Amino acid sequence: MAGATDGDGYRGQRGFSLLEAVFATLLVAAGLAGVAQLFVVAIAVNHSSGTTTTATALASQKMEELRGLAFHTDEAGAAVTDSASDLSVTPAAPIGGRGLRPSPLETLSTNTPGYVDYLGVAGQWVGTGADTPRDAVFVRRWSVTPLPAHPDDALILQVYVVKASAASPGVSRQPGAAALVSLRARKSR
Repeated sequence: MAGATDGDGYRGQRGFSLLEAVFATLLVAAGLAGVAQLFVVAIAVNHSSGTTTTATALASQKMEELRGLAFHTDEAGAAVTDSASDLSVTPAAPIGGRGLRPSPLETLSTNTPGYVDYLGVAGQWVGTGADTPRDAVFVRRWSVTPLPAHPDDALILQVYVVKASAASPGVSRQPGAAALVSLRARKSR
């Protein structure tokens, strides 16, 4: 019916033109692309956050082990320092390790036997030594340094945990890693 009008005398419109439909589709597609990119970023940040949380828990665990070793003076006033516990194995062994003996300079950036252990995806111990085991997900390194002002009575304890895939020799800080530092003073018994 050519020329038909509605009750007000205007021609009726029957929908959108092809150009309007294409333009609307492009707008929706651009919006969806932006939302998809936000999802990708959110997933990456969530994964990194989970890695950092796990690394922090593993660092805290080792710091508590280090702080639990004997470092005090006995009743007679003699210094007592655990220098034999092996914290690089699980469970920790009372002998065969380094205890709270001062560590070599590069223990936080290289896999130094006696000051490193390797952990699996759930934080379970999977090995120790200079070479990273194939099934290691995290590398946990620690150092023991006498405080320069009071070398006989205070120690600086540091623990660094990083994903095994990012644990490059000589590199001591990586994204998603955790680092803890504590000062340990000798106490009188």
